[in-house]
Amino acid sequence: MTTKRRGKLEIYLDILSICAMGGKKTEIMYRANLSYDLLNKYLNDLEQNGFIVTTGNLRCLTDKGQRLLDLLVKRENVRKEVEDLEFRISMMTSRAGSLKEIEISKIN
Repeated sequence: MTTKRRGKLEIYLDILSICAMGGKKTEIMYRANLSYDLLNKYLNDLEQNGFIVTTGNLRCLTDKGQRLLDLLVKRENVRKEVEDLEFRISMMTSRAGSLKEIEISKIN
């Protein structure tokens, strides 16, 4: 099994999803599977750009952050659909190749 590294947008999606419910820094770090240094980098970026706010020890989404979360969820859904279609196409083309091989062997 190959492991795929997450890109920035997937990491932002993970963090924003946790912050949507109000997340403590440690909770975000563990649930988003990030090191402490990376967590701080992403949280600072999100806070400086107005996507999250810190209230007490909780990180919560702003309206702008909720809109970004909604867009990232849509993007992820489209990515999964494209991946599924690519898989189906590859299965169809491999089956078509197998059928051609069967037909050729019948002729010979």
